[in-house]
Amino acid sequence: SRTQLRSALDRAHQRSQGDPKLLNKILTKVRSNLNADACSALDELLQNYNNEAAQIARRHPINLEAQKRLLKRTDVDTNSCDVITVASNEGPYIAEFIHHYLYQGFSNVFIGLNNDSSGQTGPIIAAIAQHYPQVHLINTDQEHQQERQRGSYCTLYDAASKISKASHCMVVDVD
Repeated sequence: SRTQLRSALDRAHQRSQGDPKLLNKILTKVRSNLNADACSALDELLQNYNNEAAQIARRHPINLEAQKRLLKRTDVDTNSCDVITVASNEGPYIAEFIHHYLYQGFSNVFIGLNNDSSGQTGPIIAAIAQHYPQVHLINTDQEHQQERQRGSYCTLYDAASKISKASHCMVVDVD
């Protein structure tokens, strides 16, 4: 099954400890024990695995820079918390979501908008942000298309690190 292949790939990667020659040797041995369909599934999985590794490598320096900014802040509000979320087609719920966290006393609400085919969510968030400057609307369409939610959250974390004074953050689903 796919899950077993992914587990085997993870184990091979761990066992090779970053040595490409050893990893190739392990994968060659694995392939020799698979039928054609399983080999095809393994090749597809390897392609996805390599794409994932490239995405992780791209996000890593961005996250490290954000982390450095957060650690070097001189002005931190003790016992405060920001909310970070991604949203798409959340028009019917987004106002209630935002106001819930504002009224609970959260410092900032960072919302990454992506894939909003309804066209309703962005304008609602923007209207609320005009009255509540602690609501931040960030377009994460491009990042979401390339790297799904991980890309969106990387962008949000980076944006929050530039302006947040909160001592903590909480990642929340809108729904």
